[in-house]
Amino acid sequence: MVLEGKKTSFALTVIASSLLIGCNGSGSDSKLDSKPGNSAASSAISGVALDGYLKNAKVCLDLNQNLTCDASDGEAVWTDSQGAYSLARTDADLSQYNILVEAIANKTVDMDFPQSPIQEGFALSTPASLPAVVSPLTTLTSVVADQQGVNFSTARDMLATS
Repeated sequence: MVLEGKKTSFALTVIASSLLIGCNGSGSDSKLDSKPGNSAASSAISGVALDGYLKNAKVCLDLNQNLTCDASDGEAVWTDSQGAYSLARTDADLSQYNILVEAIANKTVDMDFPQSPIQEGFALSTPASLPAVVSPLTTLTSVVADQQGVNFSTARDMLATS
């Protein structure tokens, strides 16, 4: 599907600008400073799920690309209280798949509001080749990449210059 129309482009620009303004172009987020990355030598695919840290969110490598962590995706893990996850590395070509984070209603807790679990579920994604952070911004960038038929880096640049 291709983005069409001035209203859609304007809405996408407003959303992207809002998210990028929140980044403020300054330094790194302290939530990310101590999180594991994903090096080529690593035996795991690891990162952090953020919308506030997401505790008890389900994470998988979406092998069947259906935007759901199910049995056909193999291993699924749960995030800890700092949103961290670690999946065993597979021999799948990571450039072909996404990491999927399912925030589950009445189970997942946004640690910015730790008193109670979220009331409505949602999903976040990022390319499996870039697993360090899974957030609303990586999800938006992934959606734009899919809709425009470009890679994640190109979509990120498109959003940054919109």
